[in-house]
Amino acid sequence: MTTSNGRSAAIIGAGQTGVTAALGLLDNGFDVTLYSDRDQHALRNDVPATGTALIFGKAQQAEESLGLNTYLATAPTSTGQSVRVVADGAEAIAFDGWFDGARGVAVDTRLKADDRLTLFGRRGGHFVVESVDPQRLDAIAARTDLTLVATGRGGLSTLFPVDADRTAYDRPQRSLLAFSVTGLGHGPDVFAHRGSGGGSHHAFTVVAGQGESFWGPYLHKDAGPSWAFLGWAHPGATGIDAFPP
Repeated sequence: MTTSNGRSAAIIGAGQTGVTAALGLLDNGFDVTLYSDRDQHALRNDVPATGTALIFGKAQQAEESLGLNTYLATAPTSTGQSVRVVADGAEAIAFDGWFDGARGVAVDTRLKADDRLTLFGRRGGHFVVESVDPQRLDAIAARTDLTLVATGRGGLSTLFPVDADRTAYDRPQRSLLAFSVTGLGHGPDVFAHRGSGGGSHHAFTVVAGQGESFWGPYLHKDAGPSWAFLGWAHPGATGIDAFPP
């Protein structure tokens, strides 16, 4: 259990951002209470999948500084990128690059949040399952030295209006499709027809005027080592040309 320095912190929202901040504050001597309208089981199993980051050395080191598992031992890693750009129905650019010895890792954010919430409890943090409205937030903040709101686009996010002067867009620029695939390995023979990196590289494709796609190694919360597909389509695009393999 972390020794308290007498300061208190409250965090509203137990997603990856909220629980990571909670761990950091706890490890720096704060008495931390984390609030969520869902219990830990629901946070892991009842929320939809979201996009995930492919993180490298500095981000992995930041996780290690909090005593977190960077998943390099259990997740399939990406050692490079296979890029294809299609314009007017023809492949205009094609190259395969390596990450100069670095290994990227992409992990289901629900798994990360769940693992961190377990660590938070073991280290002496307080987890409260409660829906926090603006009035309740005022009461929490009044008795806490530091209060952070990490509810994303839902919940209390409406309390913080968008700063139009710092926002480039006023509407979504892409429609997103995301899914995971199991049953494929990550060896050199997988997708070798696209590049010599095979299954250790992720694939990024751009179809000019239509959208982009990402396909890469992924650690799913339930399926384990798998593959993630993310597709970004331009809103209003009339059709998607065939993506090259």
